[in-house]
Amino acid sequence: MPSAELVIVAFVGLALLASVISSKTRTPYTLLLVLLGMLLATSSVSSILGVDLINEQLVGGGLFVVLVLPPLLFETTINMRAEAFASVSRPALLLATLGVVVATLVGGFLLWRLAALPIYPAFLFAALIAPTDVATVL
Repeated sequence: MPSAELVIVAFVGLALLASVISSKTRTPYTLLLVLLGMLLATSSVSSILGVDLINEQLVGGGLFVVLVLPPLLFETTINMRAEAFASVSRPALLLATLGVVVATLVGGFLLWRLAALPIYPAFLFAALIAPTDVATVL
């Protein structure tokens, strides 16, 4: 099984390849990364590259968030135009506050009535899921 450093270099190389393909084909970079990740996860290459090793060391230990999230946020922030951000900031804040409350109430009520869950677990589950729904809409 290859070392973690070799696996990380292989992943960075694949991300670089996806970046080149994205610029040549005008396909969104994020879409290519998602497709590449899905392909890698379902293929036999995942065991060759040592994805199990990466899952144990990075994802299981929480290091994944430290390695992936900051560059992703940085890249998004650098490439975002101020005008585009200003035009969506008000609806985004509205969805992030009022939208979460409404989604929690509606989801909790529907789970309570339709799925016959007890009221407390229904609203608790709806509160856990509601922020994800708002992020999906954005």
